[in-house]
Amino acid sequence: MKLFAHDPGFGGNVFSALTLACAAPVAYAAVARLLHHRLAAAAAVLFVFWSYYVWLVGLFAEIYAPQILAVAICGYTLVRLNETPTRRWALIAGVAFGICVAIHPVNAVFAPGIVAIYLARRIPIPIALIAGGVAVLVVGVTALYFPIRYAVSDSLALNLSEAYTADGSVTRIPLNTLAGILWMLSGRQFDWLFFESAPFLPTALAQTAVNFFRGLIGIGVVLGGVGLVELGRRRGLVIVWGLLFVPYTLFFATYGAVDRSLMFGPAYLLWILPLGAGFKWLYDAFGRRWGTGVLIALPLIILAVHLPRLNLSGEMSVRTNAEAILNIAPADAHLFGIWTGITPIEYLHIVEGVRPDVTVYNLYQFETGALPQYLTRLADQGEPLLLVDSQALNALPPEVLTTTLRVITLAEIPTRIGEPRLMLFLLVPRYGIE
Repeated sequence: MKLFAHDPGFGGNVFSALTLACAAPVAYAAVARLLHHRLAAAAAVLFVFWSYYVWLVGLFAEIYAPQILAVAICGYTLVRLNETPTRRWALIAGVAFGICVAIHPVNAVFAPGIVAIYLARRIPIPIALIAGGVAVLVVGVTALYFPIRYAVSDSLALNLSEAYTADGSVTRIPLNTLAGILWMLSGRQFDWLFFESAPFLPTALAQTAVNFFRGLIGIGVVLGGVGLVELGRRRGLVIVWGLLFVPYTLFFATYGAVDRSLMFGPAYLLWILPLGAGFKWLYDAFGRRWGTGVLIALPLIILAVHLPRLNLSGEMSVRTNAEAILNIAPADAHLFGIWTGITPIEYLHIVEGVRPDVTVYNLYQFETGALPQYLTRLADQGEPLLLVDSQALNALPPEVLTTTLRVITLAEIPTRIGEPRLMLFLLVPRYGIE
């Protein structure tokens, strides 16, 4: 724990790995109960958890791995409710769903499927309403963190409820008010990305299908399709599964974030059920002896495919690149970047206190129209302005580079994990001196 206190970034990475690992046995317990076939359930769980996009989210500090664990726990409680439709399991499932939504509010899209389970198992309406109220209460209690944390500081580091104005000052969403809390929980800071690809739904769905196919090396998609056919005999189960899988998958298929491929963890988790049914069909088709061998071999195949790509043991280039950029930056420089380009620099600057003289900005956090004015103002004052990668350069409004500022390539920093070489750019007045 002392190590994590000194290096919270490492602790966050470990936490993601642990929560993803913990989700696997929970998912197994749920799917084994539904399929009544332990080997098929175990093979399906390992196959999905060793798939590319699920394994990947366990390698870095983000919400995605804890979200998968929360959804797995909620799914297990719903399976138990389906088996034993009692008041006890109805309330436990309500608590689990509340934790799910508290972990990531987008999990609220599972509500139709959960309601369908309560209706199908004839849970009394008063009990179902109490379970729903408990879920809301859990979310409300966890939301109390926002006003408590808001009161700690006038300006929160790495806080997405803040935005920069044209003069560099900061505006804040008041997270000590109900309106501010609802703003945060509803994802208003990202609402411009909601359904961005909806007008191009066929293309968005095709890209999602391609990612599933690649992540599951094709085999997992084909056998999952077979499994859905096999599960067709259990009509109610397939309907509930669809009510859970389809809304979540559709939402992120049309989401506008460039890294949305990392956000389908719960959809992959739900895919374990039809994949397990497909493995069970395969086991029956090959017979006990050969079927056992096939179900052991398939997860090992996907492990062998993805291990070389996802084994980052000893990989330090993210940190070393950020350190190199901070070492190169002139005194009192202003560093601008987008997400993965700037957050390692923010971490070193804010958490470890490296280069306290520089100022670090995430370009995403500027108010609409404020960035060109602020950049021009700083450049006119002779302030050193640096863009930390080509992604940041591409994010600049075009009028900045055509009217007031120009770019000078300052440095090239190599990487070791297959990414393009990082470039460091200097912004100067368009008619200034290099």
